[in-house]
Amino acid sequence: MKNVSLCMDIGGTKIAYGLFQQNTLVYNHEKKAEKGLTALSRVIKTIEEDCQAIAKKNHWILDSVVRIGAPGKLIGTEACVIEPGSAKNLGIYPEEFDNLNWKTWIQTSLDKPIDVAVFNDALCQCRGGIEQLKSLKMYEDFFRNKKLAYIGPGTGLGGALAVCDETGYPKFYSDGHIFDIMLDGKMAEDELSGRAFYEKTGHHASELVASDMPVLDEMGRTMASVMMRLYSGQVEKRNGQSQWSTSVLDTVKDTDLFLIGGSLGTAPDLSPPILSSCTHYLKQVFNDRMPFSLIKIPNPKKAALLGALLLAERPLL
Repeated sequence: MKNVSLCMDIGGTKIAYGLFQQNTLVYNHEKKAEKGLTALSRVIKTIEEDCQAIAKKNHWILDSVVRIGAPGKLIGTEACVIEPGSAKNLGIYPEEFDNLNWKTWIQTSLDKPIDVAVFNDALCQCRGGIEQLKSLKMYEDFFRNKKLAYIGPGTGLGGALAVCDETGYPKFYSDGHIFDIMLDGKMAEDELSGRAFYEKTGHHASELVASDMPVLDEMGRTMASVMMRLYSGQVEKRNGQSQWSTSVLDTVKDTDLFLIGGSLGTAPDLSPPILSSCTHYLKQVFNDRMPFSLIKIPNPKKAALLGALLLAERPLL
């Protein structure tokens, strides 16, 4: 009998989950994410029961660890408590998930003694995306000694910052949160996210129509502005307490590579028009000589699950 590992990616509209045998995804599915603690607890319980049934059917042994990519800035000694105000998209009201301890809450939801490894969802997708790309011949050595930034527009706007070593393994620095970067008096997430798309068009991305293209074009320009702020090391955050240190700003300056993910790059994939607009604007700014590369993660959903698995195998700390 083979051991399998359960990984989840908790998003604002969907929860993706899957079972891995070593680093191979052998089962994956998703469920709609309803707002609020009670609804999310019910869905997580259903997911665990589904995976138990799949494991039993295939004569697999489900191990005792649940690996999760979750929204929010994670704080505390175990980095599993949601900092107030950093997971507004999950709740029925903005403060519902403030100070939630993901580990103890999931253990309570599943009502069983189980280990929980939880990481920020953007870090998971970034880590898994790097691994996906390295499996491709053209990128197998690409990440060596690279300084990269991940930008992931989904329901909100995820971000991660990393410096890769000589093997291409990423070491994340700072909290990586970019949602609250200020652009001409507005937060980046208010202009580049699924929530922003809905507020500007009145419908979800799954209902895309031709008249939405100007909105996607503007999202591309916003993405380019975020990149330029990061590349220049001139980043202003909404809250002074969340401002990055001088050390972080010095490190992010001259970033080599921007890795693009997020659920807006899934189904339907809105990334082509957004990236086209972004690239066009950057080429204008840099006179067709862009000083950094842009790469889209091949499969953001599966990358997020793989990243949770890999980060649990080799924790950040």
